[in-house]
Amino acid sequence: MTGMLVSKVFMSAFGAEMRDVMQRLDLVPDVFHLPDEAHARLPAADCEHIEVA
Repeated sequence: MTGMLVSKVFMSAFGAEMRDVMQRLDLVPDVFHLPDEAHARLPAADCEHIEVA
């Protein structure tokens, strides 16, 4: 699976279109978002899995 880092704003604006494209391409990505807290970080395992940002 492809790990994708996208913002919550992007998903709210373009999530439906992204899901349509992914479905047509027969892809099931793992979607990651940055934590809401300003100084929080993604776990290292998540970062290693992200291929598209």
